[in-house]
Amino acid sequence: MTINRVPPVGLALAGIVLWGLFPIFWKQLAHIDPLEVLAHRIIWAVPFLAVILLLTISSKEIISACKPWGKLIPLAASAIMITLNWGLYIWAMGENKIVEASMGYFLAPLINVCFGVFFFKEKLHITQWVAIVIAACAVIGLFLAREVAPWLALYLAGSFAAYSAIRKKASQNAVVGLFFETAVLTPFAIGLVIYKINIGTSVAYFSDQPTTVMLAAAGVITVLPLWLWVSGCRKINLSTAGLLFYLTPTIQFFVGIFIYNEPLPLTDLIAFSGIWLALTIFAMHSYKTQTT
Repeated sequence: MTINRVPPVGLALAGIVLWGLFPIFWKQLAHIDPLEVLAHRIIWAVPFLAVILLLTISSKEIISACKPWGKLIPLAASAIMITLNWGLYIWAMGENKIVEASMGYFLAPLINVCFGVFFFKEKLHITQWVAIVIAACAVIGLFLAREVAPWLALYLAGSFAAYSAIRKKASQNAVVGLFFETAVLTPFAIGLVIYKINIGTSVAYFSDQPTTVMLAAAGVITVLPLWLWVSGCRKINLSTAGLLFYLTPTIQFFVGIFIYNEPLPLTDLIAFSGIWLALTIFAMHSYKTQTT
């Protein structure tokens, strides 16, 4: 069965589930320096992205997606944002912070809305403002109740929202854009790996074969969910895509709680409840406006 015969919702859902199960994969590499894992994630994503582009998009389409060539300049900024996001996430997996990381991706859509208001002059309905205020109150409550504020969640949410805003401005095809982003980052990633090999601390070079294979697989794991998601979203409405996207942090949350037994203090549960309420209000409003 070819990918074209899979229902679009099925493709999008497959991407969502893979993203949601990310913690299980990155946990297997928790014994490695997060920077080296990040470097291999970038390096090995490039050839896999190139194969996908060659199989799915004509060279003429790729060139037209990049014209005028000045459209590629914002991708340098988005490359920095996605690198920061990836690096923080990989680090969080090794530090047993899956639940807090999932909070970041619950918050990201709401921060995206705020960016839309301030940078793209988008207008919000009163219902959307209510959702944002509820989420903000939940996060402020966490700051006041915790000894250590949920900075990780905010950094992940902020970097992902900033990445999304830059990519919206650049308006590139998602796979084409990611190819150029990773291509820009690849020389730095290769330089880091060579440096670690030279000083004798490269796990990939000096470690066992399974670890090396998993580091190489990091590129596939990075690209495959995006490809499935983009392939599915092209043929489903935005309201359905938006609702499906919230499944990713939900799956990550349950992975952290039920597979890795991360603690969930009452204060965190209350904050999550507030964020879930805000997302429910926001999603219901989006669904209503996009289906009427």
